Amino acid sequence: MKKLSHVSIAAVIAMLLGTATRAAEAPVVQAVWQPQEFTFQYMGFTTAYNCDALADKVEDILKRVGVREGVRVSAGGCIADRPQGSISVRIAALVPVPQGETSPDAGLGTEQRKALLQRLGVKPLDNAPFAASWRTVEVPKDRSLQIGAGDCELLEQLRDHVFPKLHVKIVEDNTRCTPHQASVVPPRLTVSALLPLKSADVDTGS
Repeated sequence: MKKLSHVSIAAVIAMLLGTATRAAEAPVVQAVWQPQEFTFQYMGFTTAYNCDALADKVEDILKRVGVREGVRVSAGGCIADRPQGSISVRIAALVPVPQGETSPDAGLGTEQRKALLQRLGVKPLDNAPFAASWRTVEVPKDRSLQIGAGDCELLEQLRDHVFPKLHVKIVEDNTRCTPHQASVVPPRLTVSALLPLKSADVDTGS
């Protein structure tokens, strides 16, 4: 009986590991970009932000959970750009959703949709489906997000009022906010988000 060389054994192991990895991955689904525009009110009992800082932080988090590049986040209610505990945040974004599913909050008329797409800097979409999959995302595992203990209330309110509109599902919740009391441990959320796949990530079946 012919013995397998070390190279052959390594190749077999690599193939088996690759097969197991692909089996464990989330299945590919067809998704479409859905335009959405809505407002939420940030209420901070412990942490105040200036408008620009809050808008930038919210935009970074939204990109992390799958919204398309070009998302527009604006915040209002600040006086002379001083930190405020109550800020109105407006979000305009293209959100990946499974083909055939729509959000009850996305009821835009034809003209509203055209105007929103124009503000987002994109041409009217033909809504052609694209490959995506549900991925587990930890917020704020990415250090570039710069989420600290003082952002507990913000993350909590995004969880309750924004993520449901974006089809983002909570997997694990480690936000423990106490009003008027600074948190010691930075807040963390683990979510399931629908993320577009790069062409190299799609199994063509060849």
